[in-house]
Amino acid sequence: MSASGEVRFEVSPTMLDYAWGIVGSQFVLGYLKWLLPVAVIGAGLINLVAHWQFYADKQALFVDSAIYALMWFGVTLMAIALMIFLSARSLKRSKMIGPASYVLNGSAFQIRTPGGQAVTDWASWKEALEFGPVIVTQSRSGYFHVIPRTQLAPETLTALRALLRQMLDGRVHFHSEAVA
Repeated sequence: MSASGEVRFEVSPTMLDYAWGIVGSQFVLGYLKWLLPVAVIGAGLINLVAHWQFYADKQALFVDSAIYALMWFGVTLMAIALMIFLSARSLKRSKMIGPASYVLNGSAFQIRTPGGQAVTDWASWKEALEFGPVIVTQSRSGYFHVIPRTQLAPETLTALRALLRQMLDGRVHFHSEAVA
């Protein structure tokens, strides 16, 4: 962080970085953290209840229900993969994938991409997390930015984590080794 409390950096997120960001933002911050367990448990229970009277061998029913639940697990994972693919294609068409310049300080979050530029105040930002090789910042309106950690210098990464922790009042989900 510079003497003015400002963090400046440029990154070029890849499609894989965006995939990590989409999965991370939805599994940690979004609704997908509930989707998989509900789909699996719900499918298994529905099958169990729906077929209880038709099975003389209840052990076979439990095995059948487990298979049914695993099938729904697969269907749910395929739906998630489709969501990631379509989201990434949309980002590519909107020219949001490419080099991005960030300037973050105590009053604003500024980004410039090939698709445009934006300056927002910190009150617009909900939280941040580290997931895999990326840091994801999510706004209150659902927008998120993907910052590849591997493209940042160690001192920039440390300054970025400190500024996010400070400006988001601790609403950050960083790797345990990064929190200290």
